[in-house]
Amino acid sequence: MNYTLLAVTTAATCAIACAPHAAAVTTDADRYQPTFQMEPRYLPLVEGQFYTETTRFTPTGAPEGTTFRIMGQGEELGEPVTANIDNDGVTLVARLQFYNCDQVEAGQLYAPKCTTVKRGENTRELYIEVTYPDGSQERVTTTVSLIADQRLIYEPVYKPVQVAHGKSFTATPHNYNRERVAFPTDAKFELINPPAGWNLSIDPVTGTVSGTATEAAETPWNVTIRATFEDGTTRTAGLELSHDGPNPPEKPTQPQTPPADANGSSVSRPLIITLGVLSTLAVVGALFAAFAPNIPVLAPYLQR
Repeated sequence: MNYTLLAVTTAATCAIACAPHAAAVTTDADRYQPTFQMEPRYLPLVEGQFYTETTRFTPTGAPEGTTFRIMGQGEELGEPVTANIDNDGVTLVARLQFYNCDQVEAGQLYAPKCTTVKRGENTRELYIEVTYPDGSQERVTTTVSLIADQRLIYEPVYKPVQVAHGKSFTATPHNYNRERVAFPTDAKFELINPPAGWNLSIDPVTGTVSGTATEAAETPWNVTIRATFEDGTTRTAGLELSHDGPNPPEKPTQPQTPPADANGSSVSRPLIITLGVLSTLAVVGALFAAFAPNIPVLAPYLQR
């Protein structure tokens, strides 16, 4: 018997018969295709910080027990969109952060590259490794799109103004710690509490304040300027004004007049009542003195 021929024939027969069963074996990576709902989202600024609040994205289309990992973590330094997977291993957490690219280029901050947050949508493509409960893996891509609160991009600040008495000045704001970013032309600047004596005016587009320290200008004085941005958010900035001359003399204090009553009189109501009572008693006493002698029953008591 030709055993070699028999073995080859058996192997070929098994390969043909077993092929459908081998093809039927699939993994979780074959069965599922997880996705993140990545619609653009607006994020408010965290007060006093250079980043926004976070937002969370939950994946769909994956079985329970699936975990996710963003690949290339650390390479995002300098990117406006920062993202990571939460401690649950599932939820994608993202926010916007402002990097000062001048400091990055000067070596004061480390980042492989630097991109400034912009108005409108800031996007970043993420490569995510997915590990399924059966141990199979695959890689998916998703794009995060975030819209910044414009206070993250703009923060007007004024330097203090010191001017000679009687002289004029101009003060233009700079964008604090964001020097390479210009203020938008659709911002609106306005004076909140302009003092008398400084003759202040403001350019509503640039925020430049002009004024003159007149004889009536008090020193020092802090002026508040409000900037309103296109998305409706606002920032306020202080401008400290001072001059080298004396303050204007204080106005003399006027003596106070007693408040008038409902009838327009400045005499108090209690005094009016007292005078009325005394007048009534005087009239009664006069009448008594006039008619008492004519009353017999009172005659014994009257002084003779």
